Amino acid sequence: MDKTYLVVDFEATCGPGVEREDMEIIEFGAVIVNAHTFNIEKLYKSFVKPVKKTEITVFCTNLTGITQADVDEARPFEEVFMEFYEKMVKPYNHVLWGSWGKF
Repeated sequence: MDKTYLVVDFEATCGPGVEREDMEIIEFGAVIVNAHTFNIEKLYKSFVKPVKKTEITVFCTNLTGITQADVDEARPFEEVFMEFYEKMVKPYNHVLWGSWGKF
């Protein structure tokens, strides 16, 4: 199997009244990219149910497009992470992980 990059992207709760230490992941996205061709080999996306501040702000919806209904129907982070690991990490022998963000 070719070497791959695993690129992850998180969206988090945000907006007025949501302090940095209270921000939670509400969307978990990732792609597996072939390190030689840069073609996307696999895609993963799942919403995540927040537990600290369960109400999504209008600011957050406007910024991310994620609605209250999206997170109300979502699974807890632990379940989403295990599914992500099984589908996006475990099958690959050589994965370089990359992300962007201050948290």
